[in-house]
Amino acid sequence: MTTRKLALELLRQQPALSAGELARAAGVSRQAAHRHLRQLVDAGALVRSGAGRGARYLTPRRSVELERECSASDAVSLYRSAVAELPPLGFIPPRARELLEHALVELVDNTLTHSGSDTVRVVVSLATDRVRLEVSDRGAGAFECVQRALGLETPFDAMLAFGKGPMTRDPDHHRGEALWFVAQTVDQFELSANGLVFRMAHRRGESGFERRATGVGTHVRAEIDLDTDRRLRDALAEVTLEHAFARTKLAVRLFSVGSRLVSRSEAQRLLAGLERLSEVVLDFSGVEWVSQSFADEVFRIWARDHPTRLYPAHMNDDVSFVVRRALMPRGPAL
Repeated sequence: MTTRKLALELLRQQPALSAGELARAAGVSRQAAHRHLRQLVDAGALVRSGAGRGARYLTPRRSVELERECSASDAVSLYRSAVAELPPLGFIPPRARELLEHALVELVDNTLTHSGSDTVRVVVSLATDRVRLEVSDRGAGAFECVQRALGLETPFDAMLAFGKGPMTRDPDHHRGEALWFVAQTVDQFELSANGLVFRMAHRRGESGFERRATGVGTHVRAEIDLDTDRRLRDALAEVTLEHAFARTKLAVRLFSVGSRLVSRSEAQRLLAGLERLSEVVLDFSGVEWVSQSFADEVFRIWARDHPTRLYPAHMNDDVSFVVRRALMPRGPAL
């Protein structure tokens, strides 16, 4: 680790830093430490308080907020503006920085292209262990837009469709993958619109939703751990085959009433649209019980009629028992 990066790392753990403290931590002379700190001040990454041996160095800001007219904005310029106004972003670990740039550019581009909003608002905040990104607009709301475009009954149906994978209302011009891919690459993701909040938490391997007042437009929040070992390429490879979207991990709990799934109609709602994929992991976290009818529809009837491979995961003992029965070969009809 370079001396300058070490200085920024120390300032994530303490409010201020002196040249002497940096010299001891880095194993360099006080003069060398002072030179590195002065370079960080010149770059805008730090500010100095005091003079001489009593000088202390501090991070100037921990967040930046930008609001722009959509008609006069582009996603890359907004990312560059965020880094220019919050210089420590340029010194976060490369993998976290790669994921942040990808998320900000894709989310802003999605807003400019699809939201119908006059403005876009971006907030980037640095904590000691993570960076948080928020992108908001004042359009009709993401789930309502998808509902209208795909002819679905309610915004709730649109939210469930988003949980399955990319959606597009204009397949001739775009794949609809950007927003969903961001959800796969960051450590924590939350999409709020039209009275619904959809969450994915890769740290805990959880997905879920709630109904609550969300205000006008769409609000997306993404968090990235500064010590993440995720790479953008690896995260995308998890959901693609031969460079095309082909895999997903689906939270079955999203499609349940309470924590039980009991009908064939619930199974059909869960499975709708999955036939375009090669592999689907059905995550049963939080599901207490499924009926024989539900399991039969999913693992025997639908699986028999479609090439998509289904992989159940995180089942409790009760759910596992019913699913195993559905997977058993059938005897001859009487």
